[in-house]
Amino acid sequence: FKDAHTHTAMTFLRSYADDLPLQDWLNKQVFPKEGQLTEDDVYWLNILGIMEYLTSGITSNFDMYFFPPVDAKASVDTGFRTVQTVFTSGWNNFTDSLEVLEENYLRINKLSDLTSYVPGFHAEYTTSKELMEGVAKLAQKLKSPVWLHNSETKLEVAECKERWGMTPTQLTDALGMYEYG
Repeated sequence: FKDAHTHTAMTFLRSYADDLPLQDWLNKQVFPKEGQLTEDDVYWLNILGIMEYLTSGITSNFDMYFFPPVDAKASVDTGFRTVQTVFTSGWNNFTDSLEVLEENYLRINKLSDLTSYVPGFHAEYTTSKELMEGVAKLAQKLKSPVWLHNSETKLEVAECKERWGMTPTQLTDALGMYEYG
């Protein structure tokens, strides 16, 4: 099996306030806890998550999380195939830069035949339009698809329409994010 939407290191949040609506869960529970994680934490949480995947018959994943090079190292160290992107938890208004995004793309895609990297960002609601435009330009430069959380809730769609007069899909399409998939 291949798991196409994972946040492997989030094993430490399993069953933690999972009865909340998504936005409340993220903003009040997840983001504050994730803000305390170190690279070493993320490495070992990835190892734990990968061991769980393997016991469930999952042989590869598409992961979005902090510290993509650490995620890649955990995959290589365990012999697990991972396609990575950034997550915010990952890339958004609060972390890294377009330069780091490109550096991760170049570094991780050369690391091992077990790892690959696709540029991306968390979601429209955590990323400024200026940064989304930068991701679209980088994807065009690299001839790469872009990955993001897109229209996961009615609230996300409604708020995007309020901000930009478009759904998240329409906005990211207008920014040129789907030219390469």
